[in-house]
Amino acid sequence: MSSYTEEHIKSAEEAVLGGMGIRQASRDWGIPYATLYGRLGGGGTRKEAKALYQRLTPTQEASLVSWVTTQGSLGVAPTHKQVNELASRIVRAGGDTRPLGRKWMEGFLRRNPVIKTLKARAIDSKRVKDVNAAVIKDLFKIFDLLES
Repeated sequence: MSSYTEEHIKSAEEAVLGGMGIRQASRDWGIPYATLYGRLGGGGTRKEAKALYQRLTPTQEASLVSWVTTQGSLGVAPTHKQVNELASRIVRAGGDTRPLGRKWMEGFLRRNPVIKTLKARAIDSKRVKDVNAAVIKDLFKIFDLLES
């Protein structure tokens, strides 16, 4: 496992562009010479390289993250199984019939750490049962009064 970060690479790149040699910068920041050389030659980050292998496009994944966070803020955070099923439907809708991998959810959570901490909050059953169209209309009338 490598002990350098993206910030180390950026610092080393800046040092090389400032006049330091590539070998010296790679030693100083603990980055393999080939990695730094490749980066300076226009190579991309690990994240960029792995993006081509993702089953969901960045837009689809952002939409899925948005849905999960919205559900979480409503107090009904979806389970891993529900997220996985929705992602599978999105992939199938795009014409890909292969199932998602065994560790897809782990990677999804690693790429989107904001989701990792969402927990479903308990909602009082009385609160759920008492919500209907009339109550919601009254609530919006109150909001309208507050705005005027």
